[in-house]
Amino acid sequence: MRNESRPIIPVRLRSGPPSERGARSGRAAGLGGLVGLGLLLACTGLQACNRHENTYAPPQPPEVTVAHPVHRPVTRYLEYTGTTEAYQTVDLRARVPGFLDRVDFQAGAQVSEGDVLFNIDPRVYEAAVARAAADLETREAALRLAELTLTRTTEAIKGGAASTQELDRAVAERDQAKAQVALAEAALQSARLDLEFCEVKAPIAGSAPAGRQRCWRRS
Repeated sequence: MRNESRPIIPVRLRSGPPSERGARSGRAAGLGGLVGLGLLLACTGLQACNRHENTYAPPQPPEVTVAHPVHRPVTRYLEYTGTTEAYQTVDLRARVPGFLDRVDFQAGAQVSEGDVLFNIDPRVYEAAVARAAADLETREAALRLAELTLTRTTEAIKGGAASTQELDRAVAERDQAKAQVALAEAALQSARLDLEFCEVKAPIAGSAPAGRQRCWRRS
């Protein structure tokens, strides 16, 4: 047996009628019962809360997606937003004046170097070539005559039938005829170049720009 010391609570007793003391004692007993019941419920709830907080709940297993590896070549690339510009551009301009007769390409189409893009009316330049060729023939005929005259004058000098002055004149005329022939040949070559320039060709390969081209048809 254990000896426990308990505190002594002083109690005051009041004298009164028995009915009043019974009623008071009944009310006190009722209040004490309610207070005890409340304390009991509070302790029970506290213990239940403590048990719930201390209980370990394991987490849910994570979801894992499983797939077989795929073997294939992969090209590494980067995507950017920007503008592009051709590294080489050419402005086409006609080398000879005239009316545009024909356009031989579609806007935006790919062309190769040397392709004909425009055609200028060639009739004026064809006439210039014919005129230069005729002038050359005239100059060549004059040169042949001058050479023949020089040959005859040289023979006449040997026979004493011509003077030295006539020989000098024949030589000068022959040299002048040669110069005229060379001048006519250069004129004919220039006329042929102008006729060739009537065809505007692509100097490089690339894409013809989209745009508006005007064409004047010859009558």
